[in-house]
Amino acid sequence: MYPRPPQRLTTASLLAALSLPVLACQSSALCGDADALCGESESSSSSSSSSTSTSTTSPITTVTSATSTSGEPSCGDGQVDMGEECDDGENNGDDKACTSECQSNVCGDGYVLAGVEECDDGNISNTDECVDGCKLATCGDGFIQEDKEECDDGNDLDTDACPSSCKPASCGDGFVQQGKEECDDGNQSNTDACTNACKAAACGDGYVQGDEACDDGNTDDLDACSGDCATSRRFVFVTADVYDGNLGGLAGADALCSGLVDDARADMVPAFLAGRTFKAWLSDDTQSPDTRFSAKGEGFGGTYVMIDSTKDPVELVPVAVGWAGLVSGMLDHPLDHDQHGAAVVSDKAVWSNTQPDGTAGKWAMANQVDDGHCMKWGNNAVGFGNAGQADLQTGNWTANGATVCNFQARLYCIEDP
Repeated sequence: MYPRPPQRLTTASLLAALSLPVLACQSSALCGDADALCGESESSSSSSSSSTSTSTTSPITTVTSATSTSGEPSCGDGQVDMGEECDDGENNGDDKACTSECQSNVCGDGYVLAGVEECDDGNISNTDECVDGCKLATCGDGFIQEDKEECDDGNDLDTDACPSSCKPASCGDGFVQQGKEECDDGNQSNTDACTNACKAAACGDGYVQGDEACDDGNTDDLDACSGDCATSRRFVFVTADVYDGNLGGLAGADALCSGLVDDARADMVPAFLAGRTFKAWLSDDTQSPDTRFSAKGEGFGGTYVMIDSTKDPVELVPVAVGWAGLVSGMLDHPLDHDQHGAAVVSDKAVWSNTQPDGTAGKWAMANQVDDGHCMKWGNNAVGFGNAGQADLQTGNWTANGATVCNFQARLYCIEDP
């Protein structure tokens, strides 16, 4: 019997053999082409972990190879690697919860977290424009912003020492500081409802407001302003002493009137007259009260008063209301009390050379030489001077007659600032 010849491998049998484990292939007695095929199978198997192969499907099983994920870790890959606090991949950003450096976005890192932080300047200073909590600096945050705020008490009260302007409270800032100010209208006017001292306007505060006619800083009813601030006053008097026609001109007569109240406080002159400006009711051939008294130009409408010290208490006697009353030709009372408040009882002639309307006078006994003014009130030797009479209330109070210049007569002194 002949031995059985060796069986030749077909393609089908080779494919079947390749589906066996590698160890089976190594133990096979196959050689030649089968060994070569077995070798290729081993090589293919050993490199399957680093290459991609196409899935091969058989009636029994499926083999699939995975894509490689090897490589260097980096910020933005979505994985929190060593040295990273976070990694949100494509959601990283300097205005996001995880910054472009894969660090958590926190106040003080220099990145503004959208919707959470208003600012972030990367420092811990509370005197710049970005303060604790990454909030924009504002008046009332409790931090004094350098070069912009003088104070900041952390509240929005306008009645304490640091109002919402973040400047120390002061009169005139428009905020009423509790316990220290009565009002504050934010301006520097003393003629409205709130003075510059932040006090409510009132009669006696020294400022004329609203319907006040005057305000001399007190409520004394015997001085230049009535106690209710309803009437302003100017004082008038006839001199206690008498003088000849040499008065030193109009200027000399004015100085005499003002000097009587300035120097006479020790001479029983009421103190409130001191310091006031008086002019003599006197005219020459160039000037008269009508041209040189400021009361006419300003239209003074207060009351001209004289002191009556014979009454207890002292009274102020109205002589005329305003400039218009003074030059009306009829006084409310004769101008017959001197600077001490005493009524004159003798020597009632008063130098004037002035008509009832305040203009220069020309009447009886005036001549071509001096025209009734004792050569401009500088001569007591020759000539005549026109005069009034202190106990008269009609126009004769100022224009009553004439007398020689060496005669002794009084002067009318009228307050005229």
